[in-house]
Amino acid sequence: MVNPSRQRELTTKDDVPLSDLLGYGLELIETYREAPRSFLSNFTQEVSSRTFMTRTGDMTWKEAAEMEHARTGTLSSEQMAFSVKSYERSLGYSREFIEDNPSEILRAEFQELVKGADNKEFEVLFEVLKNGIADGTELWYTPQPYAGQTFSNTHSHTYTSTEELFGDTSAHTVAEHIRAANKDLREHGYRPSVALVSHEVAGEMVGERKDGMNYHIPEAEGLREGALPETTLVEDGVRFVQTAWLNGDEEMDVYILPDDQPIKTNYVRPVELTDNTGAPIGGAGGSFGDPAALLGAYGSMRFGAKMADPLSGLKFTIDNLA
Repeated sequence: MVNPSRQRELTTKDDVPLSDLLGYGLELIETYREAPRSFLSNFTQEVSSRTFMTRTGDMTWKEAAEMEHARTGTLSSEQMAFSVKSYERSLGYSREFIEDNPSEILRAEFQELVKGADNKEFEVLFEVLKNGIADGTELWYTPQPYAGQTFSNTHSHTYTSTEELFGDTSAHTVAEHIRAANKDLREHGYRPSVALVSHEVAGEMVGERKDGMNYHIPEAEGLREGALPETTLVEDGVRFVQTAWLNGDEEMDVYILPDDQPIKTNYVRPVELTDNTGAPIGGAGGSFGDPAALLGAYGSMRFGAKMADPLSGLKFTIDNLA
């Protein structure tokens, strides 16, 4: 029998009021916002502006003769902006749906909504990584000299074959590919930190080790912000992480990232529950306290991401494996 005190409030099939579900959804989203982000977030830095600047030029220290004044360095500034996009997914709650289903179904949908937001953020960051590494097309700035070397604005960090990476037609191991590729990051002053690989390349890398140790290569999707496990397989200072997002034609692609934060993000609207007027439920101007706001509600977020320095990552494809 329906509780008389709840007769005026819409309830689920098992008599859970809409206000309880609203509270559950808001708490779930708040927990998600405060939780450690996905693995790729280790390589991002949130910025307050979608316009960022790089400064290039010669600031090399010079030996000075006695009583000689220090010479002024030369720097030039270049700017680049990146856009933000909106992402959303409707809960699809109607009065009939709520009345006809138990509360567990609606709670499960809230959980899937949050999981979908997590997957979308990972997907967006991964696409930025895949499309943001220098590939020989003209960069938006002139790379800064380092260690006595200078680089043109068409300098590339993308190698489409084993031969292109090594300059020979021989077969090479995964470890040899990693060591050769790392040089390209080190010549800019970056320190290679992580190699993101497919399950196939991860298996090949483990198979190359003959010392009998039980090496571990964690899944990127399951990792959260923080240090990688101590047992993670390491080659030339680079820790291996595998992901299901590298598959098919991309199965033999490898991405190397430095210990900097090469991807810049800007969140105009972090993940929220939005009512059918476009206002945030539970936020300023929103409909907090009105359970009916769940009718037509949807999850939404608005953010952008960009590889600030296309030379701060490296990509190569293995097509001749020893």
